[in-house]
Amino acid sequence: MNKIYGFFVLLMMIVFSAFTEDATIQKNSVLLSFEDTKFKKGLIKEMKNLLEKDGITVVVVNHTNGDSLAQLAATDFNAVFITNSGINSKVRPWVLDWLNKNERSASRIILHTTQIRKWEVKTPVKVDAITSASKNGKVKSLAAEYSMKLKTIIKSSQVPSPQ
Repeated sequence: MNKIYGFFVLLMMIVFSAFTEDATIQKNSVLLSFEDTKFKKGLIKEMKNLLEKDGITVVVVNHTNGDSLAQLAATDFNAVFITNSGINSKVRPWVLDWLNKNERSASRIILHTTQIRKWEVKTPVKVDAITSASKNGKVKSLAAEYSMKLKTIIKSSQVPSPQ
């Protein structure tokens, strides 16, 4: 009897933990995180404008030093977009640390890496990894493309209301 009771308590803790994780999400919210470059600031500014026009709450964080990103959790948002610079064909270490800590939300994270040559973005956590060149003339088209991806993630992360 004690084994059944213990199993039931453990099961309830797991269910409660999963419920509370999703309950922290603000409805229609996105985290946009960037490194301090002209291209990335322009991209994030354009994405923020597009998303806010659709009534989406946007939190923007500069992660150049890594500290500000570490203070946030992916579970607080419906979708996350992180843009970083690929240095020696590698993602920034603080971004990788954050991805590892937020692995349970990987399906709601887009990792954008700018680069000057072709290489595959490799992360220990399976996220939607995309790349582009840092061309200021492409900011509007890239912002529109990435904003649409985020809206798709938001739509898929929402649970329908009971009727």
